[in-house]
Amino acid sequence: MLEEERVLYCQHGRGRFLARDSSSIYESITRLRSVTDMMRERFLRAQARVLSLREEPAGEAVATRLGIEDDTPIVILERIRLAKEKPLIYSVDIFPRAIVKSPLEPEEFEGSLFNIMEKRWGVHIDYAQTTISAVRLDPDLNKEIGLPPDLPWILLEQIHYTAHHKPVLYSKDYHRGDRFTFHVVRRHY
Repeated sequence: MLEEERVLYCQHGRGRFLARDSSSIYESITRLRSVTDMMRERFLRAQARVLSLREEPAGEAVATRLGIEDDTPIVILERIRLAKEKPLIYSVDIFPRAIVKSPLEPEEFEGSLFNIMEKRWGVHIDYAQTTISAVRLDPDLNKEIGLPPDLPWILLEQIHYTAHHKPVLYSKDYHRGDRFTFHVVRRHY
C-alpha cells in the first residue's frame, strides 16, 4: 500500500526507502481521518486549544452546505491543533446543534471531533467533499496563535457526509504551508 501511494520505494536487493523528505508532515489527500489519528501515526501527541465555541442560527450559506433550514441552530467550534506545543492547524468546524447529545463545554472538544461525533453522538462520517486552496490567515489571528503574519496556509474546506449522504459537518482546516505537504497519486489512463 505505501509503495502504491509512492511513500516508499523498493530497490531490489537493498530494501525499501522513504520517497520523501521526513522533516515535514506528508499526508495522502485521499485519506479522510482525524488530525489526532494523523499525528498519532507520526508519534506526535495531538493537542487542541479551543479558541471559541458558540451556538447561533445558521445563515443561508452554512444552511445550504449542511442541508438544513436557514436559522436552524448550529455550533461553531474554532480550535488550534498543536503538536509538541507548536500550532499546526487552525480549524473552524460547523455542525447542526441537533446532533450534539450533551451540553456545549469547551473541554469536551480537546480531542478528535470525529471520535466525539462517532462515540458520543452516534454520527459516523463516511466521506467528505473537499476543496483545496493556498491562503493566508488574517494577520491578527496569526499573531494570536503566535505565528508570523505572512505564513502561507493550505485550506481544506470540506463538507462531511454520513454513509446515507447526509451532510453533518462543514469544516475549514488551515494547515501550515511550511509544515504540511499533501500528495495524491495520479494515474495515466
